[in-house]
Amino acid sequence: MAKEGYHGDSEKLWERSLGPAKVLQENIQQGIKSAMGTPLREIDASILHRGRKKLVTEIEAGPLRSTRKQVGEILGKIGINISSKEKRLYDYLDIEKKKAELSLLREKGNIKNISAKELEIAKEIQGAISRFPYKLTAYSPKEMRVEQKMNCLGSAILGGSMLEEVGIKYLVGNLPGHVVTILLTTDGKKYWQEFTPGSYKMKNNYFEIKQDMLEGDIAFNVKKGSGQKITFKNLRYRSGKLSLWTYPPDIGIQQIFYNNLGGDFSDLYRREEAIGMYEKALDINPNHEYLYNNFYVIFQI
Repeated sequence: MAKEGYHGDSEKLWERSLGPAKVLQENIQQGIKSAMGTPLREIDASILHRGRKKLVTEIEAGPLRSTRKQVGEILGKIGINISSKEKRLYDYLDIEKKKAELSLLREKGNIKNISAKELEIAKEIQGAISRFPYKLTAYSPKEMRVEQKMNCLGSAILGGSMLEEVGIKYLVGNLPGHVVTILLTTDGKKYWQEFTPGSYKMKNNYFEIKQDMLEGDIAFNVKKGSGQKITFKNLRYRSGKLSLWTYPPDIGIQQIFYNNLGGDFSDLYRREEAIGMYEKALDINPNHEYLYNNFYVIFQI
């Protein structure tokens, strides 16, 4: 009875289905794991959120100020001093002014004007962040503040956090080996938005995503915590159609952060830590097929 209830009905081990006792045991174990994992993820999310807030208010404008600095030095030689308050990216982009302008438009209620301003602000933020130097491994808020460099995840974290400061909605998009954001304007339009350093040189760093470009009827749900997959009909990425998972910002950034940490541990041959990070990423969205590739890689080590 115990053998049958645990293993199922086949004599061959590799062909046996799970018996009811085994299914019950695995369900209980999964429930315990989920119950323990949820508060830990919430703690991680809180820490990451604080790091993002600090990044927004402390990262310097860095390379963006070089031209203004040269102008300032020239004017200084003839006795004209210009303000040096724009040391922070926050001030360089004049975020407080943008918040006030957008707030005023929202009070007036003209959807067309609100959406046009949202797009204008988002493009200005994107233009600034995409001019930072690129570094493949730089995605933690602390590292970006110190080094003034970032990768695609780091730039999405910074760009998205700046959008949040102004009050503009967006989604985080995760595709194999890359991270983007999708801008959501008040008029219901969606825009592919590329913050990655160097992307300001690309022709397609910004484009409107229209429904007829996509397979299926996609609602772009900003509250769908488990993620939503979108596939483009005619756009290509690597060897197939361009397809990505989209998430609300906090959830998406946390999942991709876990995945990147797993990759870092894997590169250091720290298998157990890598597996732990990959499992956390999969807990957020078990349907994200690309994440399963990580386990294949880690077990080759």
